[in-house]
Amino acid sequence: MLFVIHSSLDLNRRAHARKLAPSLISATILFFLSATSAVAQDSAFVRETCQKIQALQNKKDLAAQTKIIEEQNFKFESTIAKLPKDIQVQETFRFQYKLNRQLKKSCPGFAIERVQIKGQAVIDLEEKFSKGEVDSLKRMIARIQKEKGMHIYIVTIDDLYPDTSIEYFSNRNREFWGNEYSFEKGTVMMAYSFTRRELRISTGIKSMEYLTDEECKETIDFITSFFKRGEFFTGVVAGLYNLKEKI
Repeated sequence: MLFVIHSSLDLNRRAHARKLAPSLISATILFFLSATSAVAQDSAFVRETCQKIQALQNKKDLAAQTKIIEEQNFKFESTIAKLPKDIQVQETFRFQYKLNRQLKKSCPGFAIERVQIKGQAVIDLEEKFSKGEVDSLKRMIARIQKEKGMHIYIVTIDDLYPDTSIEYFSNRNREFWGNEYSFEKGTVMMAYSFTRRELRISTGIKSMEYLTDEECKETIDFITSFFKRGEFFTGVVAGLYNLKEKI
């Protein structure tokens, strides 16, 4: 089985990036990982949402579509209201993201571009971490951000649609999902897709001044050394600290 690794540079900024860091590096590493399956949104709920959108007099009315999505989100949130608050947050992210993705795939006229998830240290769309692991990662990231002045966050993702690669997924969402507050050294997204066996560390114009492409590749190599032993959460934690040492 292959685990494809990618380093950091944004395709739309390569001309600028070449002045600041080495050229884009990608490689493949043999990595043995048990297969996982993506959890799709309930098909009946997706159909119901699409029918409401199709029933609009003006199907291109973004405000009307947004209102429908908000109403559907409220239905979901009412079903998880008894869960602990921090679990509700991750469940809501997954629901909103996957509903948006399924509507993009199957609902003609659906026009909402993407789900905005702001200022989170961990966005576990692939459901790979336990509550305790998410809490631990959040504490680690908070310490790193305070010490280094850089916003680092982790995303796990199963299905990259509508993006064609983890590179495009990371570049499109890195700043959009980044912290709303300004960090001196910019933003870094560490994107993991265990389903697809891919990992990417994505930097922007500001953060690549402090983390070169080669340094990102070194951290990815370090992380995958744990993954090859089946130590997935340990690898993610070790990768954070390895990246911290390079900033």
